[in-house]
Amino acid sequence: MSELILEVVEGSDAGKRVVVTELEKFLDVRVRRRALNAPRLLGVLVALVVVAYFVTRTTNSAIAGGPVAGWVYVEANTPTPNKNAVAAIPYTVQGYPLVAKATLYPTDGSGTPLVLPLPNSVGTVAGDHEVLLSPDHTLLFAVNQGSNSIAVFHVDAQTGVLTRVEGSPFFSGGMAPIALGYSNGILVVANHGIIAPFNPLGASPPGPSDLVSFKVSPSGALTQVSSTPPHPDGAIDANISPDGSTIVSTGVYPEVLAGRPFPTFGPQLIRSFTLSPTGALAPAGATSFPAEFTAGLAGKVPSFIPKVLYPVAFGVAFNPDPNKKFVYVDAAVAGRVAVYDYSDPAALQLASNAVNPGFAACWIVVSKDGRFLYDSDSATQNISVFSISADGSTLKLVGTVPVKSKGTTDSLALDPSGKWLYILGNHDDGDAPRPEGSPLDANYLDAYKIDPATGMLSEIATVKLPVPVTDVPYGIDVLPKS
Repeated sequence: MSELILEVVEGSDAGKRVVVTELEKFLDVRVRRRALNAPRLLGVLVALVVVAYFVTRTTNSAIAGGPVAGWVYVEANTPTPNKNAVAAIPYTVQGYPLVAKATLYPTDGSGTPLVLPLPNSVGTVAGDHEVLLSPDHTLLFAVNQGSNSIAVFHVDAQTGVLTRVEGSPFFSGGMAPIALGYSNGILVVANHGIIAPFNPLGASPPGPSDLVSFKVSPSGALTQVSSTPPHPDGAIDANISPDGSTIVSTGVYPEVLAGRPFPTFGPQLIRSFTLSPTGALAPAGATSFPAEFTAGLAGKVPSFIPKVLYPVAFGVAFNPDPNKKFVYVDAAVAGRVAVYDYSDPAALQLASNAVNPGFAACWIVVSKDGRFLYDSDSATQNISVFSISADGSTLKLVGTVPVKSKGTTDSLALDPSGKWLYILGNHDDGDAPRPEGSPLDANYLDAYKIDPATGMLSEIATVKLPVPVTDVPYGIDVLPKS
């Protein structure tokens, strides 16, 4: 969702003023109110800052100096031909990312660029799970969106080192692979169907977009098994249910209505597919958010967002318990997280929904124990935290946590122990004015400690990624040291 929201300000000064005005409503109201009392608090704050400096310096030194507990893998998404890479960033037993010790592993493929001004990149880097570890932590998969291939690496869980699988990268079976899912020796790739530059107001829709399945050999080689019929949705996920039988995928582009002149759109669809043990894919059903989600949004969301995007569905995550047949889906503009029962993949049933106070939510992760859900809110630059009911059917907002880097919040991942959460804070605004008044000077990785009782987050560190600001890194996964 990030480039859909922030790149649009490239158009005009008037548009920029609208963006700043609207985002201030989300970001700055409480700050301005508190500022009225600043003179009375100044003396106290100065003293606190002095104390905090020495405490923080000591604490951060201790956290950053601990032994390595694992690695955070981030895809650089470098568009230069054959220069894409995966960054392996060690983290300590306190969750602190040691970015100075990061190693870049070439994927032998290409990422996709950010092409400004709008609308030349609308939706082209909207995807999740671009980097994915196999459950046994022996393989890592990464997309090369700009060269239509999938890189596969052997993983050394003692050192974090990645070694290219023979024959890698492998053809993705389609155009612009952007998301990955894995289950029981089967890799599923969502081919987005489009890379930048792309003008959605042009003469033709994006595409073709599809899902493609691959059998993964013991050595890590990929052999194509099946694919779904192509469509122009621009698939952005290939998330697989914990029992390996169902895929739920969303698309960033509205449905092109058959028999009508382009562009005549219907709502974006939430598509479901079945996946057999052998890797055969089959379409199961499609649905869209109920009209009540988008009713009355005009005047309540930033005016630069066109109505055609109001029903857009983004991030998807399954409840990790295979007996709790619920999947969680972001209504990015409508400001909700929807809960669907997928017991019958052909007919997803809306079970409940929860209001998300963050805006332009992108991606979702659910804790391994199924107790908490974390949602990255790109425009408001925060993470929303929800508790999940015991049966998995309802969500309750716990709170929101700001991303200290003030980047566009993007992909996020939990370490398998459930102690730490990592999220990308991207510089994807093309040096356009941000709510803070200036662009970021880097792409960032923000790290948080998770309270096991409440699920809430406390910041550990914000570090600069070894990815230039001209690139938009995406995809993140976490490997614990074994």
